[in-house]
Amino acid sequence: MESGLRYTPYTRDVADKNQLAVWCLEKRRPVLVNDIEAEYSKYIGAYQHPSGKLEDGSQSRPPVSMI
Repeated sequence: MESGLRYTPYTRDVADKNQLAVWCLEKRRPVLVNDIEAEYSKYIGAYQHPSGKLEDGSQSRPPVSMI
């Protein structure tokens, strides 16, 4: 969800270890990030916001924090 809108359906490749979602699944622990730029390296080597679309067709924005 972003700004009250759902993301359009998408898939992830669990072989790509450089994703917060994959880290969470493999470690079976939550990912809690207050500042993506400052904290992503606790979990993964590099962070790049995947370009995604929201249900109204607008482009998603990079998050500042996430759970």
